[in-house]
Amino acid sequence: MAAYEDAIAGLQKLLSEKSGLGEVAANKVKQLTAELAATDESAFDPVHRIRTGFELFKKENYDKNPSLYEQLAKGQSPSFWYLLVRIPEYALPTY
Repeated sequence: MAAYEDAIAGLQKLLSEKSGLGEVAANKVKQLTAELAATDESAFDPVHRIRTGFELFKKENYDKNPSLYEQLAKGQSPSFWYLLVRIPEYALPTY
């Protein structure tokens, strides 16, 4: 339990020193809470993980700087993105 208390104390200290981090910290705590609540090693859902990862990227990166991603899209060739996913064989169900 001491590690948990140390982590909370460290976060509180950081937030008191840097006031602009409150919203970012709140979002990350919400995400972590949701992940921990859903933690069940036998019920890992890769589609859910990709979806939540995309939503986090969109909210934390893309929405905060859309002009950067517009520039990247204009210079990108071909005009679409590839998403490659490697699933380790130990993560695949065995029937």
